[in-house]
Amino acid sequence: MGVIGLGYVGLPLALEFVRAGFRVFGIDVNKTKIDNLKKKKNYIQDASDDDLIIAIEEKKLVPTNDFSIISKLDAMSICVPTPLNKQKNPDISFINNVISELENFIQPNILIILESTTYPGTTRELILPKLESKGLSVGEDFWLCFSPERIDPGNKYFGTANTPKVLGGITNSCTKHGKALYETIVNEVIPVSSPESAEMVKLAGQKGVYTELIKDDLNTLIERGYKYDAIIAAGVISPGHAQPTSIDLALSLLKQRGILVFSLNDHALRNKSFIEQIETILANESIDILEQEYGDHIIKLDLKAQVYALRIKA
Repeated sequence: MGVIGLGYVGLPLALEFVRAGFRVFGIDVNKTKIDNLKKKKNYIQDASDDDLIIAIEEKKLVPTNDFSIISKLDAMSICVPTPLNKQKNPDISFINNVISELENFIQPNILIILESTTYPGTTRELILPKLESKGLSVGEDFWLCFSPERIDPGNKYFGTANTPKVLGGITNSCTKHGKALYETIVNEVIPVSSPESAEMVKLAGQKGVYTELIKDDLNTLIERGYKYDAIIAAGVISPGHAQPTSIDLALSLLKQRGILVFSLNDHALRNKSFIEQIETILANESIDILEQEYGDHIIKLDLKAQVYALRIKA
């Protein structure tokens, strides 16, 4: 087992895996952190001094800055920092650095879980293509998930083990593998339909935009038989990701004055079925158009998307 990034998220996570019986390689580019750990010096408030000392002495936690160890791992969690840049967006340079190392050392049959806070779409649109370029097939040769870190540093009541983990994989097999791993260290794992859902959950929670949040795929929401005040489509909708009719189905689940927020990428905006569906919806007199904006989705990949916010009239 490997944990990349040994800060306030990664080090306590590594110790939880040690407590569950794993031998953990803790990887960090910060030489000072690695040297301190080798000397059994703790620098994280939420990490137990005693647990750390025992883990190092028994070589159950092996700190290193050698990324080649990735080639020997069965699973790894990525917990590198993503500080906000001048534009108030997550700086994903640390994630990009890890991806470069993964490209160099990845071997088949590895589970990769990204925990770093980032924008919706990072796991699928940034990490996945780089790994598949190595000739590996997701869901078969490797498994890829996103599970947002939800650590509140210094909280005396909630830590890694008793804070529920939201997790979404690229495929059902990815989600199954990720859930099985994290169930060894946390009390509750909440699977969601995709990495985008998990990525959006973290951002929504940070903004405090909900009082009660139900995280599920559209089919399950329909089966519940509820009416909702708002539905937010996590991630960007594209052909193959969802059917055009899914937008109508989501609208049908809203209360009066309920709001639907979703976005379509360039592929959907050029798709005849999606075009016809959107034109019909926007012409519907029972629907208010609150927002309709076209802009950047992922700047580095030159991807754009159209964001819609619609409200059911009273």
